[in-house]
Amino acid sequence: MDAGRSSATRHVAVLLGATVLGGLVGWWLGGALVGVGLGLALGAAATVGAIANRLGRVATALDGPGPDLSELQPKQALATLSALAGGGQFDSPQMRGLEVVAEKAKDDPSAALGEARRLLVKYPRSPLVTAEVSRRYRAMNDETRACTAAADAIALALDGGMNPMAAKLLAEFKSDRDKFKLSAEHRARLAGAARAAGDDSGAAWCKADLG
Repeated sequence: MDAGRSSATRHVAVLLGATVLGGLVGWWLGGALVGVGLGLALGAAATVGAIANRLGRVATALDGPGPDLSELQPKQALATLSALAGGGQFDSPQMRGLEVVAEKAKDDPSAALGEARRLLVKYPRSPLVTAEVSRRYRAMNDETRACTAAADAIALALDGGMNPMAAKLLAEFKSDRDKFKLSAEHRARLAGAARAAGDDSGAAWCKADLG
C-alpha cells in the first residue's frame, strides 16, 4: 500500500514538475499563451510516459518484456495501450471470458462459438479473442471464417506492437496461412516477427508474394 502511494506521489510530482517547467520556458519564449500551451503539452507527455512505464512493468511481471512503444506510430501506440487496458492479454475480465469459452467448447462447440463472438463484441481489438473466434469457427468446420479471423488476429497483434504474439499465431495457424488475406505491409512486418521467433518457414512464406 505504501509503495503504491509512493509511486502515485512520484507520478504527480513528475506531472506537476513537467507542467511548471514547460510553462516557464514557454512564458520566456513567447508569453503567457505559449507558456500555458507548452506547460500542458509537457504535462500530457509526462502522463503518457508514466502510463507506458507502468504498463511495461506490469507486462514484465506477468509475461516477460512488455510491448515496445518507442518505434510505433501514434495510432499503433494507442492501439497497444487500448489492447492492454481494455482488451489485452492482462485484462482479467477478458481472460475469464476466454475460460468460459473453453469450458463450453468441451460439450457444445456451437455455444462456445456464440460465447466467443459475444466476447469479441466487448474486445474487438484483442488478438487473443479474435484468435479464439478462429479456433471456434474451425471446430465448426467453417474454414473460410476461421481463416479470416486468424488473419485478423495476426494483423491486430502487429498493429498493437505485439510482434511475438503475431509470430506465435502464425505458427499456430500454419496449416491455414495460404488462405490468409494480409496486406503487403502486414506480411513484411510479420516476416520480421517470424524471423525473430526462429520461424524461418513462416518468414519465407511472408516474403513469398512481396517480390
